[in-house]
Amino acid sequence: MMKKLMILSVFLCCGLLLKAQDKSTLYLTKPLANASIRTVQAETSGGSLSVIGVSDEGQARIEVYVNANNGPRLPKDEIEERLKSSYQLSISTDNNQLTAIARPKPDLRIGNKGLSISFKIYAPVNIATKLNTNGGGIHLENLTGDQQFHTSGGGLHIEKVSGQIKGNT
Repeated sequence: MMKKLMILSVFLCCGLLLKAQDKSTLYLTKPLANASIRTVQAETSGGSLSVIGVSDEGQARIEVYVNANNGPRLPKDEIEERLKSSYQLSISTDNNQLTAIARPKPDLRIGNKGLSISFKIYAPVNIATKLNTNGGGIHLENLTGDQQFHTSGGGLHIEKVSGQIKGNT
């Protein structure tokens, strides 16, 4: 019994340490309930991409998370300043498609002010995706439809997904 308690304590401490190291800040949430999304195109450099199917379209939304590449958690005004000066961030909904793109501005030296920009998208279950990230993971869950995805440096987590699936890392 004592051994089980000790093992449980170790796992709890590890979980708390990992949570404490999470430096991502929820920067933006945009509801998608009235957009009738049927396709998602998302691209980021250095961040992760998640698309999770929801059965109630009223829950559809996109969340944008931002964290410093090598530093402490940033206040929102510092995030906005770095985004404005060094990044292109666009989120749009046209013709039943959500497009979310985050990339560094061309020919800009970011230095130690680099950001990791991640998208977490809650969309209808029956949806097609085209996802690309350089350096982040991809998470797909509870989706039916054609899924295309690529990451050049992150892991893949695919759960409860059916349809044509083409992805690589």
